[in-house]
Amino acid sequence: ASCIKDQPGGMCEGIPTGAGDCTYSISRAGDLSLNEIEGISDYAAFVKEGKEEFNKTSDEGVGLTFWDGLNDTDANQARVDHVAALFKKKYPDMPSHSEMLSPVCDFKFEEFYTGTTTTTTTISTTTTTPDCQDATPGSSCYSAVRWAMKDGIHVHPNWYPGLSASSSFSDFQAQVHRASPNVC
Repeated sequence: ASCIKDQPGGMCEGIPTGAGDCTYSISRAGDLSLNEIEGISDYAAFVKEGKEEFNKTSDEGVGLTFWDGLNDTDANQARVDHVAALFKKKYPDMPSHSEMLSPVCDFKFEEFYTGTTTTTTTISTTTTTPDCQDATPGSSCYSAVRWAMKDGIHVHPNWYPGLSASSSFSDFQAQVHRASPNVC
């Protein structure tokens, strides 16, 4: 219950205000069926003809090439481009991803990722960094630290200043704590 009070969720109707319970809004844009995307007009006939959308062993379809090279970056980009073109064709009045404006960002990067908050008054400036405890396997902190060590350091190295892929678990935990004291 306290989690809901502290983290109410940000979806709201209309223009977002930036308050904790109103950070984004959504509106339905439209949809494409998987059959539309793959170009299958009659799925029952497709299957009856012995075709398959994708065969995991061969990494390709049988009678369909859309999913060939499932983990191939270029093939995945081609699939994304294909879906975007189909969507634009079906919903020509909707803006494409490239036509949409980026939202205003008021994210406090330094505060979030270092865990450091600075309060300035006319008398003094106080900087605080919360204490940290050892992460236990199975906890959300432990999972966050393992992700940071395995993936985060490679995907977002700037989130881990002074750390490298060979840094210790405790060094990563300290950084995760500074960045997200509510997690660790």
